[in-house]
Amino acid sequence: MLFNVIIHSISMLMAVIVTFLLLMNIRRNPYINVFILLIVISNLIRIPFYLTYSLGWQNMFTDVPKPFNILFLANTLFFYQYVRLMLHNSRVDYRALIIPMIIPIVLFLINLLMPKDSLYQIILRGINFPVVVSFVLFYVYLSFKELRIGLWGKTTKEFRFSNFKLIRNWLTALFVLFVLLAIRLLGSYTYELMTQKMFVNIAFQSVHSMLWIIVYLVFFINPEILYGLQRLQILPNGMSTDLDQIIKPDFKWRSLPKPIKNKMDVQLSVKMDHRINEIIKKLESKTSLRIIVKDPNINLDSLSEKLNIP
Repeated sequence: MLFNVIIHSISMLMAVIVTFLLLMNIRRNPYINVFILLIVISNLIRIPFYLTYSLGWQNMFTDVPKPFNILFLANTLFFYQYVRLMLHNSRVDYRALIIPMIIPIVLFLINLLMPKDSLYQIILRGINFPVVVSFVLFYVYLSFKELRIGLWGKTTKEFRFSNFKLIRNWLTALFVLFVLLAIRLLGSYTYELMTQKMFVNIAFQSVHSMLWIIVYLVFFINPEILYGLQRLQILPNGMSTDLDQIIKPDFKWRSLPKPIKNKMDVQLSVKMDHRINEIIKKLESKTSLRIIVKDPNINLDSLSEKLNIP
């Protein structure tokens, strides 16, 4: 029991740190994939639920919520969107995200609010099984399809980008992890439907936390995976490319603002910080663009004078 508590506590602490770092860096690094943040947060929510079993609270307090495994349904959806965004670098289709999210949310609320009588539980397990199996298998298949077409079927000779092998290994390992978790989830709901008993495997909960500790360690060691595949140029088949010449993105975790050491910078920041939003709007305005495009002799001094920006 003590071992399980320690593992879950470490996993929860690392999840909090990763979540904090992602939130701190997501504005500075727009290439960070927001779906990995959603996956981390959903796992962070589940860890206290695991701790209730390790600490014995599920036996002492009958009102401790138990249907948090259904959150894995949302994780399969997030993983599919994560892979899709990583490989295609396209915009998020919010309709393809929000509409499917209704299913795990509604199912979670039904499991949370359903009376604990045996008859209701039989009905509930009959509802859970087809919904969970269909949802998980559908998004695992879509993720597999995206990876097979967009990553596993490609070679370094076909694309020119910096971190093909790293991203390929990372997404493959993450997909294997999600497949294992999906098998465990489907097995648990199959067991509950056939035996009409609650499936609880505390040992697997610890394994689950240990697997995510490894995932969090990968974040710290290779934070550039958060950029995904930054394709520079697609080359025809058969053409060779020198991958060593490709510039890799420079990613460093930042938890605090960069300190200002120059005295003039400090003085300038006092004068200008409150005007930053105003200056950005001016630079992005139609007037600014019109001046830049129409005046062939434009330079920094004249642009500064016309826009009244020092």
